[in-house]
Amino acid sequence: MHTLTFNGRFARTGGWAAALFAIVLAVGAFAGHARADVDALDTTVRYDQPVIPHGTDTTVHLMITLHSPREAWPGIAERPPVNLALVLDRSGSMEDKGKLEYAKRAAKLVVQSLGPRDRVAIVEYDDRINVLWPSAPVENIREIHRRIDSLTSRGSTNLTGGMMRGVDEVLEHFDARDLNRVVLLSDGLANQGVTDAYDIARLVRGARRDGVRISTIGLGLDYDENLMQSIAENGAGNYHYVEHPSQIARIFEEELSTLVRTTARDIDLRLEHSDAVKNINVLSMEDARAEGLAVGDMFAGESQTVMLRLDVDATQADTLDLGELTISFVDARTGEKQSRVVGLTLAASSNAQTVAEARDSDVTVEAALFEAERTHLLAVAAYEAGDNARADGMLADLETKVAVQADDTGDARLTAKLEALSVEREQMQAVAAAPQERSAFLKGSKQRLYQAQSGKRDGYLLEVGDEGLEVERLQTALAEEGFWSGPVDGKYTRELEAAVDSYQASKGMKADGIAGPSTLQNLGLY
Repeated sequence: MHTLTFNGRFARTGGWAAALFAIVLAVGAFAGHARADVDALDTTVRYDQPVIPHGTDTTVHLMITLHSPREAWPGIAERPPVNLALVLDRSGSMEDKGKLEYAKRAAKLVVQSLGPRDRVAIVEYDDRINVLWPSAPVENIREIHRRIDSLTSRGSTNLTGGMMRGVDEVLEHFDARDLNRVVLLSDGLANQGVTDAYDIARLVRGARRDGVRISTIGLGLDYDENLMQSIAENGAGNYHYVEHPSQIARIFEEELSTLVRTTARDIDLRLEHSDAVKNINVLSMEDARAEGLAVGDMFAGESQTVMLRLDVDATQADTLDLGELTISFVDARTGEKQSRVVGLTLAASSNAQTVAEARDSDVTVEAALFEAERTHLLAVAAYEAGDNARADGMLADLETKVAVQADDTGDARLTAKLEALSVEREQMQAVAAAPQERSAFLKGSKQRLYQAQSGKRDGYLLEVGDEGLEVERLQTALAEEGFWSGPVDGKYTRELEAAVDSYQASKGMKADGIAGPSTLQNLGLY
């Protein structure tokens, strides 16, 4: 048997009332649902082609779906304590558009939402590093708020120094059973201290090995999104792009809300494959063999996907053993390590109809999407490098391919992806000569593709049943247009579907109640 290890992200407007913020964390959609008999992590394994033809070398897609049930969360009183460091950029550019004031208000809301069992540290940085509040139990909230209020903008950006000081604060009181995290906020480039991306990634991987996760929040148009995303990926945290400082509080809220609902940590996949598997390609991450790929913890209610492409040898047998998949993780509720083994087997047949009828159309569509997103990411990279013609050609070819797949399957997900490609081609051409707009386009596109690496496509496709920040933004935009008077609660209900349908009809668009790329673009959300 041969072993392939792949760790990765299976692969996230705001009000200001602290009381509301605390209520969202304490009860939200999860209160009252915890059950002791619910596993922290469910796993399903499916193939696009579970029956392969006899005597033919075959490419098969293997889809691994991980899901942490909402009922797995033990509730606010029983969750593990949080050990958090907030690392805030106070460089001179944070004065622009009131960014520092928004960041201070958001940080105070985070502190307000923690309890005496939790610890918090506040680190501020420009070209100098200062621990504004050393890690301590969240007891003297008034004094912590006073320290935060004292922040003013100055200097340049020693991003790495601030981040690693935050890591030190968490490690000072580290307990493996706690939820140990650093949240790094920056609006600029790392231009002081350690600035090399490789060296920064190495430091972040070291923090991850020590048990500290690092999430990043990039604010505005001038920060390095590639660096901030790399830190989050190597640090097993989350990456957020914030377009306007008024959104900082809601992003902080989302980060903390998902952190306290963590149910599975240190997720690791190990595939021991037989000689029948000649090649493996992991589509849901850029380089599965890279040592530094982050391991994403999962929170209650979250689902993520890993997609593998397997080149399989021909067989004359009726079954083909591909090997075993081991899923291991730490149950965050108990601190116990768990491991599960799934046997991987394909059937084989000489009957073409049997092979065709066994095909799993859902996995086929998901595989096509992951393949498309890899090419899409390469096209965005070419555009970022200044090769506009090559980027446009790549997207044009991809459009043609996805159009055929969408016609063949009739699947709305592929139709939405086709629409997204068309919208982004237009946007690329429209902003090519405008630096600020071009930067906004690149950050938005890379954020959507970052989310899609784990099968999360709510950046360009929203429909009934979806929940979260993107739905909140849709509700807010529709309310501003006069088409939504319901709650801004992040839930895509039938009522919201009807509102989207009405909006689409008013604009002469296809009225289907699904918020795809064109609808989102019309609303200023794409």
